[in-house]
Amino acid sequence: MDHAEKIIFRIQEDAWISSLAAYVLKGKKVALVIGNCIYLHGTKETELLESTAWLRHELMHVQQYKKEGIGWFLIQYGWESIRKGYWNNRYEIEARDAAKVIDFEKKFEVVSRRRS
Repeated sequence: MDHAEKIIFRIQEDAWISSLAAYVLKGKKVALVIGNCIYLHGTKETELLESTAWLRHELMHVQQYKKEGIGWFLIQYGWESIRKGYWNNRYEIEARDAAKVIDFEKKFEVVSRRRS
């Protein structure tokens, strides 16, 4: 896969939206994806990039947004969560499955890294 075909994403540490998610989820380390950005709370970009399974999980969400569009994905994700709960949400199942796919992350490229 050449550069032109890669899905571009970015990572932002300590964003207010990920802090809110951490509060709601009662989590110490949280990654929240909106569009092509992975927002982090309680962790650093380097930790996410070094945790292959976690990175693949979040990148699947980036791919899901790209496929569905931001508005439609948020509606569908919310509906799935209401109906089935977080664990049985089809988007989370797909993301957990992606965490096990060798080299899944190779079709993505991180850009505009935030300096700590």
